[in-house]
Amino acid sequence: MKGLFLTMLLIMTNVCLAQQRPVFERAKKIRLLESSREDVIRLLDQENEFPYPSTTGEYFSFESEGINVTYATGKCSDKEQEWNVREGVATEIRITPKYPLRKENLGIDFSKFRKQRTDPQRKGIYVLYDKPSGIAVAIHFDRVKSIYLSPSSQKYSRL
Repeated sequence: MKGLFLTMLLIMTNVCLAQQRPVFERAKKIRLLESSREDVIRLLDQENEFPYPSTTGEYFSFESEGINVTYATGKCSDKEQEWNVREGVATEIRITPKYPLRKENLGIDFSKFRKQRTDPQRKGIYVLYDKPSGIAVAIHFDRVKSIYLSPSSQKYSRL
């Protein structure tokens, strides 16, 4: 019975991953610091009639994940970095899986990523990040909590 349960869990996880990839691939096509709100809606809003506006951007709800897109309000900053972009362009994307997802299933090579614990009392809560590539993954006890895409210094040398 235990083996059957594990097999079903594996199948369900693979189905969720298969459903997630097309939306994730569309999200990766958003050009941060360049794509306008209209570009984002065109790329992501193929399955939703209306995105949910928030105070910082918009939230798109899909079957396997939610995607938050943050837009510029003028001069943006990221602690050590500043860039000037026109108001209303995408500056960050946060993808939040709705089903359990392990970091190994993301297809990301984490060998160059740095690890930062976000809760000193709990070893299982941390962020893996590679600032030059503009990717960060929040981990909560071996499960992906969120994936953050931000402007990369590889593409934008001024960062």
